[in-house]
Amino acid sequence: MKTLALFIFSVLCSLLSFSQENETKMSAQLSNSTFSRVFTNTHDLYNLTKIDLGINFQRAKGDFYLFVTYGLNTNLLLSSQKSAGLTVFSYKSHMFGGSFEYHLLSIQRKVRPYFGMSILSELATNYKDGFMTPNSFYIINKPLNSMTNSYLFNISNFYQSTPFLGTLSLGCDFRLSKVVRLNFSMGYSLRKMKYKYLEWYDGDNYREMLKNVPVESKMFHFINAQLGLNYTFSIMKSKENTKI
Repeated sequence: MKTLALFIFSVLCSLLSFSQENETKMSAQLSNSTFSRVFTNTHDLYNLTKIDLGINFQRAKGDFYLFVTYGLNTNLLLSSQKSAGLTVFSYKSHMFGGSFEYHLLSIQRKVRPYFGMSILSELATNYKDGFMTPNSFYIINKPLNSMTNSYLFNISNFYQSTPFLGTLSLGCDFRLSKVVRLNFSMGYSLRKMKYKYLEWYDGDNYREMLKNVPVESKMFHFINAQLGLNYTFSIMKSKENTKI
């Protein structure tokens, strides 16, 4: 979180250095993204709904946006997971961080290309110590079974947290009105997950055993598609209206 705070502060200082010479407005954005895991034989889907609040620095040839971001990350079910009795919100993760976007061309254009970057970190989750498959890291509602020397035992990964979710994206925005724009982008995401792995027999108190298991980390690669709606408004309007 310290690294995230330092990143947001440094970008904000850089943008504020030229904001006095360019028009500055407030901006709010609501978006939804679907993430699909890549570089693996398994298919894993997640959904991320974000609320962005921040500042828009308008320039003649393009706009900078700097947002504080809240995100709700949830699982999307595969057919195999549905048959296992899982629900859409078996996994929920509340995330917080920052986002940066640069939109090329004037805000008066009907269509503009843009690129963006976001960094999020998990604040809270309902799935701490929840079951995950040992190799593919699917969300499951019960541990798997394995057998060695005629002895049957249970195995599972246990989810701990997502300290990092970073995304780079490219897309276009479309002017709907003077203050509202629709945006669509495709991106690449890198996710760091912390987890524990445990093997135990029926009758063992695996929750107590889990307390002594070291936390491990693994990186996952995703591609994502995002659709969002942006509303930008002047922060100087009230002051201007009071002038005689």
